[in-house]
Amino acid sequence: MKMEVSVMKRRMLALFLGITLTMGMVGCSNSSNSTTKDNLQSNTLAGDTAPVESPPSENATFKNPIIVGLANVFTTSDPQNTSSITNQIFYTVSHSNLLKWDYDTQQYMPDLADSYDVSDDGMVYTFHLNKDAYFHNDEPVKASDIIYTFNRGKDFSFVAAKVQIIESMKAIDDNTLEITLSGPSTGFLFDITNPNMAILSEKALTEMGEEGTTIGSGAYYYDAIDFGNEVTMVRFDKYFKELPKTETLIFRQYAEDATRVIALQTGDIDYCQTPSTMELEYIAADDNLDLIQMKGTRLNYMVMNVSEEHGAPFKDIRVRQAINMAINKDDVAAVAANGFGEVQNYYFTDISAGFYGGMDGYNYDVEAAKALLADAGYADGFSFSVLCHDSTARAIAPVLQAQLAAIGVTMHIEEVETAVRNSMIKNNEHDACMAAHVSLVSIDNNLRLLFYTDSGNNRMKYTNSEFDAKLDAALIEQDSAKRQEMYDELQTFVVDEALCVPLYVETLNIAKKSSLHGIKINATGCHDFTYAYIEE
Repeated sequence: MKMEVSVMKRRMLALFLGITLTMGMVGCSNSSNSTTKDNLQSNTLAGDTAPVESPPSENATFKNPIIVGLANVFTTSDPQNTSSITNQIFYTVSHSNLLKWDYDTQQYMPDLADSYDVSDDGMVYTFHLNKDAYFHNDEPVKASDIIYTFNRGKDFSFVAAKVQIIESMKAIDDNTLEITLSGPSTGFLFDITNPNMAILSEKALTEMGEEGTTIGSGAYYYDAIDFGNEVTMVRFDKYFKELPKTETLIFRQYAEDATRVIALQTGDIDYCQTPSTMELEYIAADDNLDLIQMKGTRLNYMVMNVSEEHGAPFKDIRVRQAINMAINKDDVAAVAANGFGEVQNYYFTDISAGFYGGMDGYNYDVEAAKALLADAGYADGFSFSVLCHDSTARAIAPVLQAQLAAIGVTMHIEEVETAVRNSMIKNNEHDACMAAHVSLVSIDNNLRLLFYTDSGNNRMKYTNSEFDAKLDAALIEQDSAKRQEMYDELQTFVVDEALCVPLYVETLNIAKKSSLHGIKINATGCHDFTYAYIEE
């Protein structure tokens, strides 16, 4: 479905949230005033849509560089080693996939593959590659590079589940690739559009080691990388598609939300990722800025470690159910997101094909939560630590901490850097952590990413061979009605297991200069800056 987008400018707001917050606001010294979903969106005109952009004039010149202000850090140039939306923003401009998915048209689009054929039994895919595609090391993209990339992905938890359906691969010639699946798959094509499946250069990896992951075939190449601070990317003039108008993109990280917004207001940056909801009023009122809002797909949730190695208390489903029932999600969304969030009892959104909305989940019930804890042997409560790695997590955690105290559970907040948090999760050193998941088009991909054994995003360390087998069976089931029944059952099962505490889906807020055009925006937050430009 096409996501609704609204652009708000020059609409002043005057209502209050009703909850006193302490975060400061740009240009305003009274911290009790706050912008909320109700008082901002109530001024949105019915039928507002993203503005139709006219092409630049024929002899136009363009601003260089364009500077993008990011909330989170760029941690790796390796597309196969992360699922971070911020990292994936980079891969959309630095690398290419076999195909791309267009969220507006809901169709597969050519990328490295100009076209593809599928056998009658749905098991053999033949991809015809663009003969003008080159990597940034000036080597042509060949079928053997794709084989190398997918084989390499077997060793990475974020990719392994996507390539396990592949039985064999064969380069018919340099520009023709044949992939045979172990069975017909409803999710294979969508999986290969994921930024995790971006194609790498075999020669670059062989000669340069891990640094070779910087070599893609996208519209921009990495000119300078300062992890945690700034990344400069320069237009690749041998790009096989239309060349971008902008020569240089700079991605700059601002850890503090207010600092990022100030940088936009003063002209230091051209685009502001996820501005604080406290600042939206001032962005909307600025004649030089656009505030874009759209229904998001990013679910904020708390993960509980249920691994055998970690043991009690979260191995007990009654404890997990109690934690879920102790949380008033309306309050969490009101405080942590200023009301810019839709409370949710399950893990996915209706953007996903195959989504089942019949799950009940767990509703707020403090007395029932206390009873479950007592039944599980924790009448006097227990304590645990939760990892918090970004501003959203730090906003949510104190609310959860206060609510869990009402059932005798002490939650310690452990603020860590993103890299430290990821390392602790990988090494199974966490009790719990704050996390976010962006719903994908394929429900299989969502289930596999979060709950399949050893998946990179299976942060709860959940292992269930029966669940894995049922998910694998659903992937290759050709009867659509039966397949949907299987996915309905699996979605209900993971919600009932109470492995996480789903909280709310964010409204996607974007702030940019009004003169900035050409960004391809989608509800996942992984926006494409390939053709971003400002006409001078």
